[in-house]
Amino acid sequence: MSTDVETAHELLERLNLAISSSGVHRAAVLEVWPECHKPRCQHRHPNPNEAYAMISHAIREAIQLEVQYRYYSTPEEEDD
Repeated sequence: MSTDVETAHELLERLNLAISSSGVHRAAVLEVWPECHKPRCQHRHPNPNEAYAMISHAIREAIQLEVQYRYYSTPEEEDD
């Protein structure tokens, strides 16, 4: 049996792996990222909070996959 400290350490390692493995497509982020900050600019200026929300969602989803299914910490088995 492992101690609570070892279990917590293992979980933190798995979560760090999931966070590092999560990602968002650059094109999706650039679509919601502001283009410029010039006064009286006529270009579309999306909200950067949308980009942050996309990134947060990707990280949250990666953590959920790892905690539920060990998605990142368990390598896929290869067929020979």
